[in-house]
Amino acid sequence: GRLRRGRLRRGRLRRGRLDPYLALEPGLSLTRVSSTDPISLSPVVSVAGGTSIFVNRFFHFYAEARGLTGRHLGYGPEPVSLTEVRFSMGLGGNLGGYGGG
Repeated sequence: GRLRRGRLRRGRLRRGRLDPYLALEPGLSLTRVSSTDPISLSPVVSVAGGTSIFVNRFFHFYAEARGLTGRHLGYGPEPVSLTEVRFSMGLGGNLGGYGGG
């Protein structure tokens, strides 16, 4: 119907509706191994990549892959790995109108 004949078919995605990104984010994580251990700060680093597709001025779809690595250096006998991989996708809203260029 309307979507097929509308914006997507006319190639508008190639004219500013795609918003790909890469990110490198250092940070600190509040961690503890068990509920009886005190909370400690652990250094982490995250690498992410993804894209947003702006379908109109109010909404966009997004997809992201993120890898995070770090070590809990707390009070245990040895460091605990905090490494993880995350995938996320969904529908987002744009405050203030269209943000896709």
